[in-house]
Amino acid sequence: MKIRLISIGRTEDDYIRIGAEHFIRQLRVYNPLEEIRIKGVKAGVREDVSKSLDLEGEKILKRLNPRDRVILLDRLGKGMTSEAFACFLDEALKAPVRSVSFVIGSAEGVSGSIRKRSDGILSLSKMTLTHELTRLLLLEQIYRGFTILRGKRYHR
Repeated sequence: MKIRLISIGRTEDDYIRIGAEHFIRQLRVYNPLEEIRIKGVKAGVREDVSKSLDLEGEKILKRLNPRDRVILLDRLGKGMTSEAFACFLDEALKAPVRSVSFVIGSAEGVSGSIRKRSDGILSLSKMTLTHELTRLLLLEQIYRGFTILRGKRYHR
């Protein structure tokens, strides 16, 4: 099974970029992660935000396979412990899916078409996080999940 991280926009902050690169490198030992970065669409006025989200949604949908399990990251999603997330990863590894694709929208969110296509919505925090920080935290939790499954000392 392949794990994919699909996100809108680029990382501007060095500390996030360095941290993300670290976890992507660490994950290679357990399960390679494919990262897909999609260029965001700039919205000018309020009415343009909806159009921008729709355009970004179309770009995301083009990168998804019908057999992918799609998990959207959103603060209103379901929260879970690191142990529960590890179990989710374990089940996903055994499921007959092509890949698990985690989707992180832009600062404006995601379109309704992406919400509809999602098989689940995951929250990393009840607080609002930047999409860049969400990316870093998700990568860390994926890494943590694999260390839990393999009985490594990273998780205490």
